[in-house]
Amino acid sequence: RSQPVGTVHPVRLFGLGIVKNEVDVIEQSARHALRFCDRVLYLDNGSDDGTWEVLCELQAETGGRIQAVDRHLGPFHDGLRGLLYDDVRGTLGPDDWWLQADADEFLEADPRPAIRRAAALGRNRIRTWQVQFAFTDRDLEAWEAGREDTSLPIQERRRWYRADWMESRLWRNDPNRPWGDGTGTHPGWADRPAPFALVNRHYQHRDPDQMQRRIEARRGVFPHVTADSWRQAARQSNGQGSAR
Repeated sequence: RSQPVGTVHPVRLFGLGIVKNEVDVIEQSARHALRFCDRVLYLDNGSDDGTWEVLCELQAETGGRIQAVDRHLGPFHDGLRGLLYDDVRGTLGPDDWWLQADADEFLEADPRPAIRRAAALGRNRIRTWQVQFAFTDRDLEAWEAGREDTSLPIQERRRWYRADWMESRLWRNDPNRPWGDGTGTHPGWADRPAPFALVNRHYQHRDPDQMQRRIEARRGVFPHVTADSWRQAARQSNGQGSAR
């Protein structure tokens, strides 16, 4: 049956996240992603801080819309995303899309209008400006003085940021093609990026304890992680943008 002129077809969007020791933020980011996604799938990479248990509770609460798929207890590698994608791609259609749903990231706005626009242009990938929110000298001062209210959402607690690069965060599903070489943030064949970018808030540094755990988990795994102490990751607020 033909659709009436002007009909807007619904966009089906599925989140895909690899998480490890993000208990302080995973519920916030998962619920945020669920505002846009039909379903959000998570693979836990050996969390020991309660992240997996939170995901299981969210799975029960949301009727499986947030899904704790499995646990991988070995070291992290980029191919984990591909493994999760390949397990599901055949059950979805060629008009469905994926969001890389990192535990510490929050899309600024609903991406579905941008997905429609990209699809109309024949593009199969969308990039985002990565807005990096920092733990600054001012945050440290408040933390040490006991003025940090950790009950507030992370988006209200971190103010200072810098946005100076883009990464791919959304891509179109292809039920007939596997991820590819097992690396990267998207399948290698998703090679037609849209000529525009969305805004993605990234809160990789949230408080001293979390920052130290992050360093210890990633040092020796990610070449760019060279710090020994969370203090080396703290930033000066001078020169950063302010969100409020």
